Amino acid sequence: MDHQPQEIRGRGKNKRKWNNEEDAKLVDALLDMVNLGTYKAENGFKPGYLNFVEDKLRVSLPNSGFKAKPHIESRIKTLKRDFNIVYDMLNGPNTSGFGMDPIKKCIVAEKAVWDSYLQ
Repeated sequence: MDHQPQEIRGRGKNKRKWNNEEDAKLVDALLDMVNLGTYKAENGFKPGYLNFVEDKLRVSLPNSGFKAKPHIESRIKTLKRDFNIVYDMLNGPNTSGFGMDPIKKCIVAEKAVWDSYLQ
C-alpha cells in the first residue's frame, strides 16, 4: 500500500489526512510506549514521548513523513477528542438510548435519541 502523505491545504496551512492503517499504527506505537513504561507520567506522558512515537512510525510507515509536531501531536489530540465523545455517549449521564453495534463498530440510537442529543 502506498504511504505517501496525503496533504490537504486549507486556510494557509498544510493539513495531513490520516488513513485507517496509519491510525492503527499510531495506536500500536502508543501502546508499545505505554507498555515499556519509559514515558509514563502521573497524568499523561513525559517530555520526549512524541519523538518516541515518531521513531516507531518511521519504522512501521517508512514513507509517511510524519513529524512529532504538528502531525502526531495533532492526531493524538483529535483521537482523544473523538474517544471522549463516544465514551460520554455510552457511559455519561443523560445518554440513555445509545448503544454500540459490535459488528459495524459504531454508535447506534433511535432517531429521537439523536435529535435530543444534537440539541
